[in-house]
Amino acid sequence: MDSSTMSVFRNTSFVRFFVAITVSGFGSQVSTVAIPLVAILALDASAIELSLVTAMQFAPIYVVTPVAGVIADRYPTKFVNGLCDVLRGVLSLSVPTFFLLGWLTLPLLCAMALVLGSLKALADVAQHSMLPNIVPPEKLVPGNAAINTSYSVKEIVGPSLGGVLVQAFSAPFALIADGIGFLSSGALILTLSTRHVRAKSALAGRNWYSLVGDGFRFLKKEQRLLWLGICGGVSNFLTFTYLGVFSLYVIRDLGLAPLALGLSLGMGAVGGILGANVARFVRAKLPLAKTLLVAEFVGGGGIAILALASLMTSDPGKIAVLIVGMFVYSFAMAVYNVYSMSTRQRLVPADMLGRVTASYRLMSHGAIPLGALVGGVLAGPLGLPALVALSGGSIAIWALVLTRTPFRQLDSVTENE
Repeated sequence: MDSSTMSVFRNTSFVRFFVAITVSGFGSQVSTVAIPLVAILALDASAIELSLVTAMQFAPIYVVTPVAGVIADRYPTKFVNGLCDVLRGVLSLSVPTFFLLGWLTLPLLCAMALVLGSLKALADVAQHSMLPNIVPPEKLVPGNAAINTSYSVKEIVGPSLGGVLVQAFSAPFALIADGIGFLSSGALILTLSTRHVRAKSALAGRNWYSLVGDGFRFLKKEQRLLWLGICGGVSNFLTFTYLGVFSLYVIRDLGLAPLALGLSLGMGAVGGILGANVARFVRAKLPLAKTLLVAEFVGGGGIAILALASLMTSDPGKIAVLIVGMFVYSFAMAVYNVYSMSTRQRLVPADMLGRVTASYRLMSHGAIPLGALVGGVLAGPLGLPALVALSGGSIAIWALVLTRTPFRQLDSVTENE
């Protein structure tokens, strides 16, 4: 990490927050490998069934996320986030329990994914609203850079650990690590001391429908943030057309073991660490809009590279291609995420951050379940390698299309906003 990023670690509250999201992230990344493999290996899921499990994890975005924004603005975000993590820990630990009892079925796994997704939607809005309460405005970029570094470390260790655990203990029991991570994170966040508590009195007496609408009205007014959300929505839709069935591509099409899947995802995520730490230097060379669009274009190229693994004849060759593709994608997305998150936190007043974050995430993440389902449907007629290539190529083309839209207005965002 550079000196600017390291300076935020002098803030003890930020350190506790950083440790909490890192610990929970290790468990969450284990489940990135384990839950699809539970469906594939334990329940013999097809492509469309696997995409359904993925879609269930994100479907609550449509209902829970708008309400989550009001909750994050009305109640202490550390309690919202911490309680959700504790409940996610308990639910994750129930998967191996149901498996041992012989009760685990695909419908039950979908239902559990739906509940986990609901808790995640609520926790994410609260978590994304916490940083301005922990660090001053001038530390948002280095703070988000550190957080994205944490995300990347989790993406290295978590999937690799998940692959090892699945290989050694079977997919359902790998989720024990997931549960422990969430419980530990919940305990840390619940005992966190934030810099200040937002005033809630302005929200008292207003109905929830009106409060939910505040976030959308702000986005309509702030066109720069609106277009950032549109970009995220289309990009996430295209990404999840392949990501919803990626485990199936690696296990069945490429014939690799769960350990190889975890290793490929983990080692590829090294790019995310590099991307998060060089984001500031990339931004110094390019205006904000171009920084985001170049990252989007390069990320699409990284996904397209993954399709080339199907042309390799040896397992080491396949793994090497997957690592390169994931490295390029993770690097680009880390740069994108550092500045998209910082831009949102800079443009939104602190007392509205929860509601606007919720509306923004509804736009950007609401497309994920649709993308996962479309990917499951297209996997049959197109084949998984072609679907992966189409997904990556479409993201790169989308970045080029955005150069002719009001997305370019983001270049006007200043450090003082």
